[in-house]
Amino acid sequence: MKKTIQILGSVFIASMILLTSCTKTDNSTLKNDVQSDWGKLSNISEELIFIETPLLTLSEIEYIESQLKDENNEIISDSDQLQLILTPLIENGNMIYYELLSKLQNTDEYFQLSNEDKNIINNLSDFQKAELSLLFSMASLNENNNNGGIMQLYSSNTGQVIFDCLGAALGLDSIMRIINGYKGLSAAEGLAILRKVGSRYLGYIGLAYAIVSFIDCIAHAEIK
Repeated sequence: MKKTIQILGSVFIASMILLTSCTKTDNSTLKNDVQSDWGKLSNISEELIFIETPLLTLSEIEYIESQLKDENNEIISDSDQLQLILTPLIENGNMIYYELLSKLQNTDEYFQLSNEDKNIINNLSDFQKAELSLLFSMASLNENNNNGGIMQLYSSNTGQVIFDCLGAALGLDSIMRIINGYKGLSAAEGLAILRKVGSRYLGYIGLAYAIVSFIDCIAHAEIK
């Protein structure tokens, strides 16, 4: 019950942030959007795509989170300063992004996309690439048996806590089913993730709030 109340609190906080930072979508439509994106893409290829780019650890995300607040424990509001702090996520996301593009652009599923969808996928901004890094790095923690920071407190329900908190912080509960414990992505899944991230407009401030919310959620979750 304690865990449920705390995660629900994080969902409420993250929802308020997303309502003020997203211009094209809101949390109430994300599930339908992702299901629609995936449904439009015929899963022709049987070959799975594996991310070879080294991902960030929870300890690294915790360190970034610790830099996002000022001396008054308030989240920094200067976008240029936040961009500098989030550089590790941006750089890692950039590598993940171009690795995915190189593996997706010659697939049948990519050629089925509309020009609008291709434009979205081919033009992710730096803060969207940072979100991509956070998404993949944290969603893969359980697969990689990562043992840093807060992870030392986790037991058998580690993965579920991570997915609950990550989904709540980013407002992407529905997309978790695509990458939850993934051992490889189909072309359709990879394209759906890129399109969804590329359609969101959190900005650096919104992403900073999401990271703080995520770390706070897993730090206070009751681990069974």
